[in-house]
Amino acid sequence: MQGARTLSRAPLAALALLLACDLGSFESLSTDEATAGTDEVTLTARRFWSGYAAPEPEIAKLTADLEAILARAGGEQLTVGALEKGANANVGLDKTIDASEAAGILLVAEIDCKLDEIDKLVIATNQPELYPDVYDDYKRTYRSSYQDYLARRAESLRWETVNTVSYLSRQYRSILNGGSRYLPHGGPGGKPVILSRTWLTAPPVLLKGSEFEFKQDYQIEVYYELPNGRTRHFYGVWRELRMGSITAASSLYQTFFLGNLSDADKHAGVVCKSGTPKAKFD
Repeated sequence: MQGARTLSRAPLAALALLLACDLGSFESLSTDEATAGTDEVTLTARRFWSGYAAPEPEIAKLTADLEAILARAGGEQLTVGALEKGANANVGLDKTIDASEAAGILLVAEIDCKLDEIDKLVIATNQPELYPDVYDDYKRTYRSSYQDYLARRAESLRWETVNTVSYLSRQYRSILNGGSRYLPHGGPGGKPVILSRTWLTAPPVLLKGSEFEFKQDYQIEVYYELPNGRTRHFYGVWRELRMGSITAASSLYQTFFLGNLSDADKHAGVVCKSGTPKAKFD
C-alpha cells in the first residue's frame, strides 16, 4: 500500500469521485490505509443495517455499548465483513441480488458539529453546494414531510436521489432511495441518535465510457453527540463495483474511498463552524 501514496494528484482526485453517492470530493484526501475491523464491529454494522426501522428501545440496545465496541474495533478506517445474503430484502430489493457480494468498509469519526447541525446537513437537498465539485446533475426529492421531520412531529424522513457523475472517461446516472430517523432516546445514555440509510434501487446507467459495473451499494450511518460537543459518525458501506481492474474490494479503492469519507466529515465541520453554506430543503 505504500505505493498508493506515490500516485499523482489527478488519479487520486478521479478515484475519489467514485464515492459520489451523497458526499463530496475534495482537493486534499486522507490516505490512511484501511485496516481490518473486528468481527464484533462487523456484526454491529450489520445489525444497524438490518435494524434501521426497529423500535427505539431496540436501537437504544444497539447504541448502548457502541463506544466500547468502537474502542476495540481496530482503527478509524476499517474493512468489515459483507452483509449476509438476503440482507437487502428489507429495502425491497430482489432477493436474487446477493448482498454478500458487496465489499464492506466502515468509517469511525468525530465531526466538529452539534447533532442538530448534522441532522440538517444529512437531509439537505443542496448537497452539491454543501459538498462541491462532485455532481454533473443532482436532485433529491422528499417522499415524506421534511417540515414534520424537522419539527419532530415525525421521527423519519424518506427521499429519492437522482444524480449524474463524471470521472476519468466515464459518466453514470444513479437512482438511490434513502432516509433518516431521529430518535430522542435511542442513543447512548438515552440521548438522541440519528440513523440514515441509503441504497441503490438498480445498477446505475453508464452514459459514457466502458469497463464499468456498479451492481450494489448499501450505506448505514449512525450519529450521536459526544460529551465534547462533537458528533460521532459511524458509517458502514457495502459496495459491488468494478472499473477496469479496480473493484470495491481493492485495498487501493478502499483506502481512498475511506479517505474521501473522512475528508467529507472534516468539511462538514468547516461548514458548521462557518455557518455557510446553509442547508436547504426545497
